[in-house]
Amino acid sequence: MEDLARRWAWAAVLGVGAWAACTALLWAAGGLHLALQWGGPAAAVLALLMAFVRASLHLNRRGAGEALLPDFGAANLLTLSRGWAAAALAGFLLPPPPPAPLAWLAFGLFLFVALGDILDGHWARASARQTLLGKSLDGMVDALAMLVAVGVAVRWGRLPPWFLALGLAPYFFGSGVALLRRLGKPSHPLPYRLSRRLAGALLYGFVAVALSPLFSRASLAWVAVLVAFPVLASFLVDWRAVAAPGPMWGRPFSRRKGEPPL
Repeated sequence: MEDLARRWAWAAVLGVGAWAACTALLWAAGGLHLALQWGGPAAAVLALLMAFVRASLHLNRRGAGEALLPDFGAANLLTLSRGWAAAALAGFLLPPPPPAPLAWLAFGLFLFVALGDILDGHWARASARQTLLGKSLDGMVDALAMLVAVGVAVRWGRLPPWFLALGLAPYFFGSGVALLRRLGKPSHPLPYRLSRRLAGALLYGFVAVALSPLFSRASLAWVAVLVAFPVLASFLVDWRAVAAPGPMWGRPFSRRKGEPPL
């Protein structure tokens, strides 16, 4: 655990150093006010991410009861870098809508988060380094990055305020599962569903487009309604599977051969 904690400390120093450099650059270019507007939210997300990783170091093992791995592995480091990108994106929450070049920077940060979500899982499987930490960290970064990205798009007026409900949906879902367990109600693991992956890809793609200056706000508002329906429906189907599963949820066809449940 000491080696792993030392590696975490180096990662934290690297993240804080990058944040400090960006904040200082903004201070020199746009003044203290702009540096604080960017640096405050970015620091909050970065601190949350690193605290989560530190508290989860004991999960850096392939399975329950297996030996603790001494290093994070490339896949977990990629997931961590996705979290750093989400922290940088959070810096856009407070400043006014930026000119087009900076809007493309926000788009690029979120695109890195989205593409990295595909690569880190594939990398972990290919290198036989799937860990409980990786699964937990990946879910945390996914939810946090989506909430931040939707918040930025709403702040810029690119998406309607009600779209924040989709960014908060994973937290509502997790809170509901926790409440079930606290009340002693049964809860069940989610089976694999291809439609869940498609709904997630749809949401990621639409939010990325919303952060770019490609389309008008009016057109995005209409498309937001069309995107919201399948995404919310996917959460409702998952909730039924977790809270009140029917006979269909245990059938073999609900999961592809060799595919673990999500």
